[in-house]
Amino acid sequence: MHHINRNTFLMKKILFPLLAIVLLFSCSSDDDSNGSQNACDFDIPFMVEGNKWTMNATQFGFDAGQVENELIGCGNSGMEVLITTPNGNISNNWKQEDGYLWTDANDAADNDGYNRVYKINAELGDVFTYTKNDGTVSTTEVIEIDAVITVPAGTFVCDVYKKTSTSVINETLLMWNHEVGQIKTDSGFVIFELDSYDFN
Repeated sequence: MHHINRNTFLMKKILFPLLAIVLLFSCSSDDDSNGSQNACDFDIPFMVEGNKWTMNATQFGFDAGQVENELIGCGNSGMEVLITTPNGNISNNWKQEDGYLWTDANDAADNDGYNRVYKINAELGDVFTYTKNDGTVSTTEVIEIDAVITVPAGTFVCDVYKKTSTSVINETLLMWNHEVGQIKTDSGFVIFELDSYDFN
């Protein structure tokens, strides 16, 4: 009788499609992304070519492997990011515009374009939304400032964002440190926590 490893099955069938939603924040058709700033000009301290982050993933309390993000260089559409997962690589572009960090998941199936994931100098109660091509509306709200968050990489002071969507029932909490970047993502059943980082 052939047995399938439960953790492998969960990673392949659930974790990595969700990774595109949780870690990459899916994609957006927001018209605010057309500014004049060069796509590779960043005032965000952690946005430096060569920087790497390694995140531990857990799903339903089980170890689901690690995901590494590496800023590999400036391209035509922003800072190119290589995201390495146990099942392969994903390409992405990140850029700064209008006081936000924007991401664009090139390999995302819905191909909706850039969306805002982090705000420079965020304030409690800030809200930003976008509507995907399929009509799904995602809303991100800053719900806490200067929260103390402990993960395997250490203890960090973070802004906490709550992301909701009209297409899913759960909410996702995103924790950002101004110097290091994303520290933790918690969607309830899938959690990413910063394990280590290597900065230039």
